[in-house]
Amino acid sequence: MKRYIIALIVMVIISACRKDEFDVKEGVSLPTVENLKSEAVGTSQVKLSWQIPQQIPSEIERPLKVFLEVNKIIGPTKHISVFSHTIVEEATSFLFDIPTDPGEYHVVVKLNGTTVQKDKNYSQNIFSLGQTIVLKK
Repeated sequence: MKRYIIALIVMVIISACRKDEFDVKEGVSLPTVENLKSEAVGTSQVKLSWQIPQQIPSEIERPLKVFLEVNKIIGPTKHISVFSHTIVEEATSFLFDIPTDPGEYHVVVKLNGTTVQKDKNYSQNIFSLGQTIVLKK
């Protein structure tokens, strides 16, 4: 009986450690924004600018949206979201007010779109991976 329990524990541990069996999610994806830059505008604002890639899949409806999220970094693995905003009509810039609290802030910019084809089994709302600018105050 003891051997069976040990064998079962070993099998559970081995199966939990197999990381090479993950597949990439099927379906359409969006590329990330390109050439993300920040520029100080006065002492309290930053102008963010980027480019929309040309290789947008035809399965995505146009115009795209741009999603911005600002996170205050609290520790190595902890952050607080302090601001998020969605810009419509494929904008390529945004004027951002710098938070008054001192600290490190990460500004994440993502593309957001919906799929042309509707499938009840999959989400129509697609986000790209984010590009990040680090602001320290």
